[in-house]
Amino acid sequence: VRGIIKALTNSLPDVSAEERNERMAARFHYLSKTDKIKFRAFLRDCEDIDLNGEEITTLRTLPIFEVFNLGGKEEFSYLSANSYLPPSCAERKHLDRRFVKATSRKDVAFLEALGLITMSPVDYYGAYLCDSIAQNSIQEQS
Repeated sequence: VRGIIKALTNSLPDVSAEERNERMAARFHYLSKTDKIKFRAFLRDCEDIDLNGEEITTLRTLPIFEVFNLGGKEEFSYLSANSYLPPSCAERKHLDRRFVKATSRKDVAFLEALGLITMSPVDYYGAYLCDSIAQNSIQEQS
């Protein structure tokens, strides 16, 4: 696995974070949803791998993470600086793409190893939800 991560890292030397995200998105654009999920599971399920900072940065740029979308459309994205796991109190229909889907404890552990945290209920209700309502980005869905 380290070899795969190293190859991905070396394929984009000396580029900005934004450019790296764009290039990785272009490289992964043609992978099917199933392939993205399988690749993420492969990386997640590797035993006894202690990731260093450069490896974590590279993995975070891969657009293989399922994110929520207010429109309900399934999307894959890289992990940005403001990506979170949703709190258990969150209604899924109110989550936008800053929230990453995790369907198992293994997913949560992998995402936490990559630096994600679960947004606290206080931040969810106090900052995220109130701000979304104020901006009218959350509407009643039938």
